[in-house]
Amino acid sequence: MPGTVHENVKTALLNTLRDTLNSYREDPSLVEPEWRIHYKGRTNIIDIAFRNLRLVCEVEPSASDKTIGFRQLEDYAEKSLRITGQSKVFGILAWGLDPRGETWECEVYEFFFDEDGNLVNNLLGNKPEIEIVTPIAAKGFIPLTAENFLSIFFPVKEYSKELAEIFKNHFDDERVKTLYEVYSNALQIIYGKGELSTEKVKELFITHTIIQMIAVAVLNKIRESIFRPGELEILTGSGRDFSISLPFLEWWYKLNLFGRLESEEVKFFERLSKEIGNKVLAFNWKEKTRDIFRLLYEAFISEEDRRQFGEYYTPPWLVNFTLEKLGSLKDKLIIDPFCGSGTFLDYAFRKKVREGEDADKAYRELLGFDINPLAVFLTRAELSLSYFYLTGEFPSVPPQIFYVNSLEAVNKYSIGKLWISEKGDVEPLFL
Repeated sequence: MPGTVHENVKTALLNTLRDTLNSYREDPSLVEPEWRIHYKGRTNIIDIAFRNLRLVCEVEPSASDKTIGFRQLEDYAEKSLRITGQSKVFGILAWGLDPRGETWECEVYEFFFDEDGNLVNNLLGNKPEIEIVTPIAAKGFIPLTAENFLSIFFPVKEYSKELAEIFKNHFDDERVKTLYEVYSNALQIIYGKGELSTEKVKELFITHTIIQMIAVAVLNKIRESIFRPGELEILTGSGRDFSISLPFLEWWYKLNLFGRLESEEVKFFERLSKEIGNKVLAFNWKEKTRDIFRLLYEAFISEEDRRQFGEYYTPPWLVNFTLEKLGSLKDKLIIDPFCGSGTFLDYAFRKKVREGEDADKAYRELLGFDINPLAVFLTRAELSLSYFYLTGEFPSVPPQIFYVNSLEAVNKYSIGKLWISEKGDVEPLFL
């Protein structure tokens, strides 16, 4: 019974580690079983990972699989070292000794790179000495780089199939159907009616739903003192002072609020919330890498699809070049009528602050439009994140980024009267 042995040993190891790393009870982020990491095109599922990949565990069914298991553990350790940037990580190899895995043994290793970049391992001890890994519980976050962000979050896309099945099961619910049809119409306007098959629209709808879940979870972690992976509320903008989320993509949460989800479906969303939430907790959000949400979109939507849709994003170097050529942006209203994921506006915001402008004033001097609803959400998320890093606080009002056909808006309204007061101050606009 290989499966039973594996699960029994895994449970026993997890309980032992929990007893050893006592502080996990005060800090739930310490324990993250079944971590998925995506590195250089490959996705691995680690049996158990503690403290943000600083301790990785591989569980094998029996002692006869020990050699295979150690090679797997080495692979996990190498990926963890490269992703976390730590000088060393710890690894545990555990295996069962009887047909049910009720008795088991383990070995504890430390892994590091030598001066030539080769992976080195040292055997530290076995099961009785498992407390040797306790020091790693004290601190440690995964550096927030673009590569690490994608490596950690890309595997969440694997939940798409189950989410699509739930969507299919509830498609005839008026709450779901109406929201989907609104979003479908928006996509058809963007890409041309008849250009997208029904299957492709539904695929994008599900993928966009997951992208929004991840971004919302990040923002909720930053804006709130209490953040509990596993709770559905961390994946939604509902219940906040204001929400930048797209209501179309919160169809799943509305089903839950009205009691339309089956118990197994609720468990799926709790599992997805735990997966996303634990990954959010892995990072040090005090420092931001730019355009993480745009990169997430580009990773989740295939390059082939983006080319078919005619989507092209301005590279950061060109954005910087263009803004520098414009000279000072201080006290100027910045309007991007086709803002996409907001790279120009985000860089302009930072430039205005560097030039000495008050961050709150600079934030209110940004105005963007896009016909792509997900692009609007990503711009809102990126600007909210940038505001936080520049001020240390979450913005009190949402960014002025609107889902609307830009040319129609410009023709219909007078920008001067709508966004600029008689004193010349920029005022927030809510359409």
